[in-house]
Amino acid sequence: MWTMLGAWLPVTHAAYYARFKDQMDDMGVIYTGAKIGWTVPDCVPESEVSSIADLNKLDVKTKLNGTIQCIEPGAGEMVASEKAMKEYDLAGYNLIRASEAGMLTAVSRAAYQSKSWIVATVWSPHWLWQKYKMRYLKDPKGVLGGDEQIRGFASKQFAQEYPCANTFIKHYKLTQADVEQIELDGNANNDLNAAAKKFVYSHLEKVQAWLQQ
Repeated sequence: MWTMLGAWLPVTHAAYYARFKDQMDDMGVIYTGAKIGWTVPDCVPESEVSSIADLNKLDVKTKLNGTIQCIEPGAGEMVASEKAMKEYDLAGYNLIRASEAGMLTAVSRAAYQSKSWIVATVWSPHWLWQKYKMRYLKDPKGVLGGDEQIRGFASKQFAQEYPCANTFIKHYKLTQADVEQIELDGNANNDLNAAAKKFVYSHLEKVQAWLQQ
């Protein structure tokens, strides 16, 4: 028996959903408005770079050293980024594949230590938005997708075996701000469990709604 409480649809996890949808029960939407995209720090003037298409400007490419900071191969964000490279004909750019931690280190060093330019693959919700001033680049071709729903899924046998947990998950709702605050607190103290407990005790009315039968 298993549950998955972070499926991004309709774009990011589309390949996984197509492969496994017949083996899963849809538990409903946990929150909406999630997205992935390419971002830049506020030190990059919007007048020079407001869209992915602007990355083809020679002076922009020079300032970015022809690189786009990404995350690990195989992630949905990487699949979309590889497609964006082709759709926007970004010849001369390289996708730098790294872990999420590697991406965050690169953003911190470039944008907030050396004040240099960087384009990075980021998503919402993410605690980065609570800590740094970043913005998404416009994606006029819609290659990276629009707003997504974060949904829960469970194995076909889950509801029968765990009816209380099944009911709880169907009531379980968050906002992007909720998720980002928990992540920010958890990363600051290196203790996500403590951050989750803090959230629970600070939002008892919301938690009570999750526990309705």
